[in-house]
This record gives sequence, structure tokens and C-alpha cells, in this order.
Amino acid sequence: MSAAEIGAYWNRTHSVEVDLVAMAKRKYLALGSCKWSASADAHVLDQLIAHRDSIAGVGKPELFVFARGFHGSLKRRESDGEVTLVSAADLYA
Repeated sequence: MSAAEIGAYWNRTHSVEVDLVAMAKRKYLALGSCKWSASADAHVLDQLIAHRDSIAGVGKPELFVFARGFHGSLKRRESDGEVTLVSAADLYA
């Protein structure tokens, strides 16, 4: 994946906020949620999916959750291929 633009997204009312958006040629490549949590859970992914579904024309980009650690419920969904989990240790490795 080679993104030409990386930033964040929010709507006018801030009811939809996505921490990380990667795009190329006006196509959404990836969306991500960044949490300080030591154990981010599946609710984080559910919220990211809900926000994705609220953005017109977004399609089905790759989903990422960045956190210090992850609850088993979220790890299972990574195993199912729904999301890529990125820990602080991964970022600084």
C-alpha cells in the first residue's frame, strides 16, 4: 500500500471521527483508530466500522487499531482478517 495522503477525518458535527486515513488517487486505502488503552477491545473496531460506514464513497479500506495492548475479543477478530492490530512495541521495534 502506497498512500499519497495521510491524515484524519471528521464530519462537521464531529459525530464521525477517524484518527488515521490513508488515501491515494481519491481512494481510501486504510482507516485506523488510535487508543491509549492497555487493552483495546472489540468495541473499538465496531466503532471504527460504524464510522467507516458513515463516510460516503469510502468502500472497504483496510482497518487498523493502534494501542498499547489488545483484549482477546479484538485479537480474535484480527485472526478472522477483519483488522490489523499495531501495538506501541510494534511501532518502536
